[in-house]
Amino acid sequence: MLLSHPLAPALASCLARSHRACQRVLLKVERGQKALQDDLALLRRGRLLPPAPLCPTEGESFRAALAGERRGVILWMLHEANYLRLLLGLGAALGEDRRVTVLRARRQPQERATLEASARALGLTLTVLEGPGQSRALLRALRRGSVVVLLGDALPGMHDGPVASEPVLGRPLPFSTGPFRLAARGPYALLPLAFLPRHGAEGGLRLLPGPALAPGPTALAAAAGFFQRWLTEAPARWLLWHRFLTLPPDPRT
Repeated sequence: MLLSHPLAPALASCLARSHRACQRVLLKVERGQKALQDDLALLRRGRLLPPAPLCPTEGESFRAALAGERRGVILWMLHEANYLRLLLGLGAALGEDRRVTVLRARRQPQERATLEASARALGLTLTVLEGPGQSRALLRALRRGSVVVLLGDALPGMHDGPVASEPVLGRPLPFSTGPFRLAARGPYALLPLAFLPRHGAEGGLRLLPGPALAPGPTALAAAAGFFQRWLTEAPARWLLWHRFLTLPPDPRT
């Protein structure tokens, strides 16, 4: 029998699912959080991470879709299960000729060095930037044609720029506007991207790309809409429910 999870009632009200189903979701989320901490511990010990397996056909299609965009591209991704391994799997799908730059919220030199070494072992070029104040370095990477990965659900302010909130599942979720301000500098393409737990015919996680977001006042709302659709389809993959479920209801909904 499943033990009652204290956040299950709040999640049930958001997703319109039974408490038992939400308890299962939250237990999977906790396993994903533990797996992430285990991966970080491996990085700190200098152990290379393997890439997460992606559906080969969808990986090739995504690579082909970005091949026509020789300028820099921003991927607006999320804190989802195995996202460090997903980053390596995504880099492998993009191929050796495409540089990838990722921004992490905190400085951890050993984790950064081992993550970059994990990419090199796959023949990939991965640059990890850490901490706030990286806007200029990110802009340089985009000008060189890099794929820049920013976690859209990161703590507000880590990407620089003011914070704005958008309703997600009836609650006001704060987002940093930094990724959108950065995209407007080029302008550079900004593409939401997440992954689905069901496997394709060839195995591996399926890619869920959202529509490219044009810079402007509606970009954040469109990204939040993509985020909400993904949450309802794959709630067990998001690792930050504990932060979200403490927010009050959004008066706009």
